[in-house]
Amino acid sequence: MSLSWWWQQRAAFAPDAWHLALTVRHDGVLVGMQDVHATDFPLTRTVETGSWLGRDHQGKGIGTLMRQMAISFAFDELDAVACESGYIVGNEASRAVSRKAGYVENGQRTLVQQTRQGPVRAQEQRVIVTPDAVVRPAERVVVEGAEELRRFLSIER
Repeated sequence: MSLSWWWQQRAAFAPDAWHLALTVRHDGVLVGMQDVHATDFPLTRTVETGSWLGRDHQGKGIGTLMRQMAISFAFDELDAVACESGYIVGNEASRAVSRKAGYVENGQRTLVQQTRQGPVRAQEQRVIVTPDAVVRPAERVVVEGAEELRRFLSIER
């Protein structure tokens, strides 16, 4: 199931709808995933972020850093004007990461969450951050290949 999702994302990657799925490594070990995705980005200049971090690596600041880096990338390299995200109400770790990155609450919605027991109804807290409110990583982030990505996505500067 996971492999087919990856191939689908790769095959469907296009300027009007894309999903940039990034791996997160810490000390050479794969610890999580950080996504940045958008639909109609050349017109909306809005991206959505999502992330997953292995339980053994939570509570160490890695989740906050990977989210801050993704948001900074979207604003600095892709010229996004807003980053949106969400977390399941009651998931305090995700709420804390969003808050530490500068996100503010932006409404709620009902969705279906896939669990080991099957699909369940859940409330998602939507959040948004803009370039003037983002909390950036303490250390400088170096990006390679952004110009080629901008060209592929038809992002003019």
